[in-house]
Amino acid sequence: MQLHLINGQQQSVTPWDNGFILKTLLFLMISGLIEGYDLGVTAFMNLKINDRYFLSLSSLGSAFGALFSGPIVDKWGRRSVVIMADLLYLMGGVVMTFYNYEHWVIYAGRFIVGLATGVTSMNVPIYISEVVPNEVRGRFVAWYAFLIVAGQLLANVMALILINVDFIIIIFWIGELFVLIQILGLVFVIPESPRWLAKNGQTSEANKVLDKVYKPEYVEVYKRSLSKEIGWMRNTNQLPLLQQYKVLFLKYSRLILIGCGLMICQQVSGIVIAVQYGPILIENAGFKTADVSDEVAALILSLPLSFVQMLGTIIAITVIDTRGRRKVLLKTLPIIFLCMATAGASFAAY
Repeated sequence: MQLHLINGQQQSVTPWDNGFILKTLLFLMISGLIEGYDLGVTAFMNLKINDRYFLSLSSLGSAFGALFSGPIVDKWGRRSVVIMADLLYLMGGVVMTFYNYEHWVIYAGRFIVGLATGVTSMNVPIYISEVVPNEVRGRFVAWYAFLIVAGQLLANVMALILINVDFIIIIFWIGELFVLIQILGLVFVIPESPRWLAKNGQTSEANKVLDKVYKPEYVEVYKRSLSKEIGWMRNTNQLPLLQQYKVLFLKYSRLILIGCGLMICQQVSGIVIAVQYGPILIENAGFKTADVSDEVAALILSLPLSFVQMLGTIIAITVIDTRGRRKVLLKTLPIIFLCMATAGASFAAY
């Protein structure tokens, strides 16, 4: 929102086209649903397979996907790379449908899906931030995180429904449906990032995208802002390579340190372990529910974790653009530490 003087009074206006923004984000944020659904399915399948390499290969694939997607996305564009990741999801899902035959087959499938997860988790939030206006960027990236949790919850529910079905592999096919929907949206609805287009000399195409994102009376302001940003980037790129590294690591060293530190903190906080190994941890801890198998009990008792994550994400969505990211982070990190320490100590004592 922006404040403008209308009829002598300050009134808030929305410079962007809400319909286009929501339509674009609807398809982009399906990546969050796919990623969360895959996390939930992985935790469920690990109950049945009980193989130490099953989860590790997915994480290894994610690391490679995130590491090597940067140069690729700079060359091919955000949309093309997300489509490539969706095709990897489809390929990995098809491979894993043959998991009953050979162990190496499901290993290959998990690694391929891990590649796709690494690519999307690295690039979709950037894609969203380059299409969505700055004023609401944090809120929509938080919605992406919400859909990851929603995907986990959906996977748990589907696992409970299908746990006694002989053809359990159908749970993978449900995830493939979301992937196909996103591919259709990327091909026919979602535009390329205007920032990437302008950076690669396609200024007229970038302006066409901005014309769709913003209302006619405000779009020129955003075009000038983008042009100024791209001009600065081109001037920096013309510097000698050593000078570019000095600009990056000296001028922005504090920002890089904070950004990388937050990413490391997110990964080592234990939430990924809690999600992927949640059902097995609950089963090994000896929790039971009446008249059901240990597997079903573990899945049922995993549901509260997804609900609590969803609640926390909804709270973040409502306050992140008003309270600020730093305040929210500083207040929640001590809570995460206490909760994970308590869980670890309790399990060790047991």
